[in-house]
Amino acid sequence: MGRNMKGTKETLKEAIRTYNDLREICSASREAALRSPNSPVAGKIFSTDKKIRKRDKRDIINEHFDSLQRKITEFCILDIVATFEKSVFRRIGNAYGEIKNVVEDGYEKRLSKREPIPFYIASSSFVKDREDIRNLSGVKKLLENKIPEDLFEKLTEIIEHRNWLSHGKRANVGKESGLRIDEMYDALNQIFDRI
Repeated sequence: MGRNMKGTKETLKEAIRTYNDLREICSASREAALRSPNSPVAGKIFSTDKKIRKRDKRDIINEHFDSLQRKITEFCILDIVATFEKSVFRRIGNAYGEIKNVVEDGYEKRLSKREPIPFYIASSSFVKDREDIRNLSGVKKLLENKIPEDLFEKLTEIIEHRNWLSHGKRANVGKESGLRIDEMYDALNQIFDRI
């Protein structure tokens, strides 16, 4: 248990570290391009067939790096959620085996006492397995009313945001979240701790 959890926490931390590193690289590149709009760093941003005034170059540079910052954030959110999802499904597989054994052992103890046990022959079928929980929405259903409401709402919002991003930001698939990336990271860590 501790090994998987530590691996997940470390992987989530690594995703946040990568995000922060990429943001810093992007910021440093922006500053370099703004300091010297005719440098090779800035030159790659402009089309070569137009003469661009120095002030316009600054606007173009800022727009370019703002766009990069948004993309970096989006990629990191997808990375964090994918890491969380992978770890949760690993835990679901472990939980299924353990819960199935508990149910079977409990029923066998009752059977040895000659107690009537309805559906004994199908007892393990009452336990959900990986095939029953196919995605994060299935995990969300498992956690409903099992984690604090505010954490559940954040999970819902994170899943909606991930769906929105991964399906091309379409209005009818998920929706954009107001949570910052550090809030998403903290919420997923708290949820994983409770799992």
